[in-house]
Amino acid sequence: MSTDPPLDDVLKRAAELTPEQRELLIEKLQQQAAATNGTNSGRTLFDAFNDEGMIGSITDAPEDWSTNPKYMEGFGEDAQ
Repeated sequence: MSTDPPLDDVLKRAAELTPEQRELLIEKLQQQAAATNGTNSGRTLFDAFNDEGMIGSITDAPEDWSTNPKYMEGFGEDAQ
């Protein structure tokens, strides 16, 4: 079980900050993000979309977009 405060609580607290405090918070968060950017967490874009329930959310589309003939139009032809 996570001990992190819910996002709503964090946003409420952030709204109470002065503009200067908010700017400092943003800078610190950006620094922290930049510091962790170089590490490989093992998570993928698929993982992030899956966590948000976005994988499989389009139900009326083909499994593979390449099955759409319009999408594949001109594929493999030399550009002129």
